[in-house]
Amino acid sequence: MAKRWNLILPLLVLAAVAVVVYLKRGDLGNFAATLRAVQPLPFAIAFCCLFGRYLTHAWAYKGLFRLVDENVPYSHVVPLVFSVTFANDCAPTAGTAGSVLIAGWCCKQGMPGGKSVSVVFLEKLGYFGGFAVVMLVGVAILVPSGQMRWFLVAGALVMALMIAFVVVVLVMGYRSQGRLLALLERISALANTVLVKLKREPLDPWTKRVTASFHEAAVMVAGRPLPAVNTFVRFVLAHAFDCCCFVATGFAFGFTAIPFLIAGYVAGFIIATFILQTIGAVEVLLAIILGAYGAAPAVAAAMALCYRGLIFWVPFAIGAVCINFTGRAGGVFSKAEDKPLIEERL
Repeated sequence: MAKRWNLILPLLVLAAVAVVVYLKRGDLGNFAATLRAVQPLPFAIAFCCLFGRYLTHAWAYKGLFRLVDENVPYSHVVPLVFSVTFANDCAPTAGTAGSVLIAGWCCKQGMPGGKSVSVVFLEKLGYFGGFAVVMLVGVAILVPSGQMRWFLVAGALVMALMIAFVVVVLVMGYRSQGRLLALLERISALANTVLVKLKREPLDPWTKRVTASFHEAAVMVAGRPLPAVNTFVRFVLAHAFDCCCFVATGFAFGFTAIPFLIAGYVAGFIIATFILQTIGAVEVLLAIILGAYGAAPAVAAAMALCYRGLIFWVPFAIGAVCINFTGRAGGVFSKAEDKPLIEERL
């Protein structure tokens, strides 16, 4: 079966690449056209920041695995990060596809299912928490200048509420599993009521399993505060690199208002998170936001196309290659026959 998947997987990846390229062929052509007008040095810095973002993200993943008492070689974590990016690009579900891939990869390498769910939960907390730090820096810069816009306030509030909910769940999982279980039971009952009205099958029992995973994640964080903070700082650095990539892209087109560029990055991240990577929508809205902060329409459009093209096509191409090796290494798509990549720390 593993050998069969090794033959089928590249074909599936090739088909996914063909579909995405076809759907975004206009965007790809516009991205290639905008590259002719960029200033080489700032664009080179943006390119370096792009790779800094993914390499730092892989470093944060390694910290996550160490936090749950697992040691994964960095050489295996980097392909996993690009594979997750590829999965999210092919199946734009607000990161759900990547989360499933991470959990599946962990389980195939010998990690218990509950612990793999804890890894995904902590990764989401670190990822959005790291962005929240960058967002707060942007807000702190914009508020004194009187340049805060309503869409940034709304997006920041939504992001803050989402992070606050996750933190509350984490605290409840540590201090009161009973209350957390009761909360999840209510959510499950509400979801099942909606599904029944839609004539769908109700969800399988999941609340006790998820409560146990949240409790395990909370215990890991509380028991190792310094490694947890260290890992969180790595996620913040990853978003800082991402923000610098956007700022350098603005400089490449002659737009050098750093506060407004940071605001554009924050708004773009929020849009990409809640619009689910809708083809073309993020680019258009990002160009409108940059225009609202004083960029000329042509410059704003070029910046949006260049930045989105840079952060989409380069990781997408690398991920299309990495996901083949991730699957063949006994990760997600085939049963591991060799020694698991995850080794218990002595």
